[in-house]
Amino acid sequence: MPGTYNNKVGISVCEKCGVGQYRTSDMDATTCQQCKLGETTPVEGGAATCSGCDLGTYGSSQGHCSTCPSGKFQDDREQEECKTCIDGKIP
Repeated sequence: MPGTYNNKVGISVCEKCGVGQYRTSDMDATTCQQCKLGETTPVEGGAATCSGCDLGTYGSSQGHCSTCPSGKFQDDREQEECKTCIDGKIP
């Protein structure tokens, strides 16, 4: 089942992939894959694909999105860093 894996060899026990991980039905059933930098999965388990980090966030590490810190912003999706505000403007 997409978004789950079997971590017990010889025993059929499905575990959910963690947030920031995915597994499609045609992948190795014993492991989940980590999303790329700038991508994540919104919930634990059930993810067959990753989606880009949302507006106002950036890929702080593989599979994890974080809110841009004060004085920075992000107006694009699936980005690896935030942009710096200019001229004293704040987002």
